[in-house]
Amino acid sequence: MVLVLLTRARADGTLGAARREGSQPFHGIKTPRAELADVRRKSRIAGKSNGKGRRIKKKMLMPIIQAAVPLAARGAAEIDLELFTFVERYATNLFRWDLILFFGTRPDEEWSSADIAVRLNRSVYATTKELDDLTYLRILVRHYTPERTTYRLSKRASVRRAATSLADLERSPRITPAA
Repeated sequence: MVLVLLTRARADGTLGAARREGSQPFHGIKTPRAELADVRRKSRIAGKSNGKGRRIKKKMLMPIIQAAVPLAARGAAEIDLELFTFVERYATNLFRWDLILFFGTRPDEEWSSADIAVRLNRSVYATTKELDDLTYLRILVRHYTPERTTYRLSKRASVRRAATSLADLERSPRITPAA
């Protein structure tokens, strides 16, 4: 039995698939170009133009009144976007999370890697590695002297604000429902 592969696109946007010689080709396999045309057609139907040639879906439009409500009035259910981005970008494992919380609770103190390792119950080698990584990411600042190397939280306002607010969230009492 011989298989024949058709590679020509048909007028309706489907490709002929592998078929047995003498049998009918499979229909319904779309080319990437046909799929793109379907997406464009659906977006023309679903949305309207923003004047720059781009389509905006109706669900994405927000009333002006709703957009103007200040963040404090929206309630506690809102996510602090700056803090969320900071955590997503820099607290990529639990050890870094612990280190950021450690320096967030003590933003103005300098610590050696051995002291931090003892406080966090971790090995000195792993602690030094993670501290150096956070230093490279400019979250911490390393101060080297021949006797001792110390680390402290960066003086950058955005880093200090995110680390201290994360530590404040960790310290705040959690509200549990009464049983």
